[in-house]
Amino acid sequence: AKEDYSGRSCGDIFAYTASSRDDQCTFARNCNGGDGIFAPFVFCNHSLPVMAWFGILSPLLAVWLVTLFRMLGSTAEDFFSPSLEMFSLKMGLPPRFAGVTLLALGNGAADVSATINAIKSDPQTGYQMSLGALTGAGMFVGTVVCGVVIVTADGVACRGALVRDVVVFIITVAVVFWQLKRGSIGPTAITLFFSMNILFVLIV
Repeated sequence: AKEDYSGRSCGDIFAYTASSRDDQCTFARNCNGGDGIFAPFVFCNHSLPVMAWFGILSPLLAVWLVTLFRMLGSTAEDFFSPSLEMFSLKMGLPPRFAGVTLLALGNGAADVSATINAIKSDPQTGYQMSLGALTGAGMFVGTVVCGVVIVTADGVACRGALVRDVVVFIITVAVVFWQLKRGSIGPTAITLFFSMNILFVLIV
């Protein structure tokens, strides 16, 4: 009888199957609670070695990833941003308030969905990728996106509301770090996170 790999994480395929292609095929189809991995034929098709399949598919997947990013950017540019601007004008919202509410909600909704799906697909280690994605996104926005905005705007005066927002962001990161360092996140920490976000919106 074939071993049941449904309780294993798909990332551990090489750790539990050694070099057996049949076991790797079974693992690839049944890991992560039976969901399996993307493109299990890489391990089930014996016409080429696994690494050869990786070499063939990697450029195609890289092109597909760039295409998805381009589609995401064009969707935000052509649909989301104009709709947000019109919505803000109709409601009479100041640009900064619209940015920390509507725009933040639109940008963060995808992160929430991706984080939940990552944890559901891999309950054992999915949270590691989720936290890594969130911290990586925060770093990307705080460095690359911020730099592009400043260059495009031909410089931004670092005073008043901008300094306040940066200080609040630093405090928020410190609080999140302190909570994660404790080793567990409970209802109290979650309530604190929500309260900090609501307080920031009220301050703005």
